[in-house]
Amino acid sequence: MIKVTDIDKTIKMMIAENNIDSKAALGELVGIKNTTFRAAIANNSLRLADFIRIADALGYTITVSKE
Repeated sequence: MIKVTDIDKTIKMMIAENNIDSKAALGELVGIKNTTFRAAIANNSLRLADFIRIADALGYTITVSKE
């Protein structure tokens, strides 16, 4: 399960697993400006729509479940 505080770790894992060079390259891949993308991750304010777009572009599925 991903918690909001784990977004940076999760993004780093997704980058590594997909042989992407950097967060900037990932942001460019999904059409998010580098500065906007980095700030969103640093501030734990990445929009859900952007996270879904990233996951979709990299071939991931997102599952939501009740605890």
